[in-house]
Amino acid sequence: MTVIKQLNVYPVKGCKGIAVPSAACTPTGLPYDRHWMVVLEDNGKFVTQRQVAKLCQVTPSLPPEALTGVEFAKLPSDSVLVLSAPDMQPLKVPLTDPAAAVEKAKIKRVNLWEWTGLAADEGNEAAQWFSRYLGKTVRLVR
Repeated sequence: MTVIKQLNVYPVKGCKGIAVPSAACTPTGLPYDRHWMVVLEDNGKFVTQRQVAKLCQVTPSLPPEALTGVEFAKLPSDSVLVLSAPDMQPLKVPLTDPAAAVEKAKIKRVNLWEWTGLAADEGNEAAQWFSRYLGKTVRLVR
């Protein structure tokens, strides 16, 4: 018999996770699990902790209702992913419907290991926050 001892959601690939007592399972997995990733601005390749160890010090937080599988339309309109890191002001990233985010965002070609695809850029504020903290020119995409 398989037993799950701890369940974590990692909103931003490579950053700290959020321990959750339970979570909904959607057709694409756990809500908000690895919905975002940090990529190099010049080539769209994702950034790993092996390349930039400080990535593991970025702590995400989500509103509890976001982790229960509540539909995007039912989340409060001001719901945000909050990212914290040592010596940085918190960054707030709106929790919008991914389809709506893609329609409004600049689309960027990104690479994750052997996979190449398109992602929605989360904008200059997020890019500047991560670039300043990590010391590399990067973008936050979803």
